[in-house]
Amino acid sequence: MLERHGIAAETVIKHSKATEGQRSIVQMITDGEVDVVVNTPSGAFARVDGYEIRAATTAADKPIFTTAAQLSAAIGSFEVIRQGRFDVTPLQEHAAARRALLNA
Repeated sequence: MLERHGIAAETVIKHSKATEGQRSIVQMITDGEVDVVVNTPSGAFARVDGYEIRAATTAADKPIFTTAAQLSAAIGSFEVIRQGRFDVTPLQEHAAARRALLNA
């Protein structure tokens, strides 16, 4: 999804899958080699991996996305910013406008 939108991405080894001599995502985050983390948990070690990845990402002060929906929303916002238009609407106003549309 990232590469389709012109954003360079690399798939790396999760923490629990790294073997001797391989660097896991946690090591790469800790070493400052990662700008953004996309971790969509699955498999038997998802809970442990997720914790380690989130902890390393938070300590490194880097953004993390854990669902495809989050990533899609972020990519959409990047496209809007690139186009030069950026409007902010308070959540309360957005909710009121949505209710008005639904009740129309």
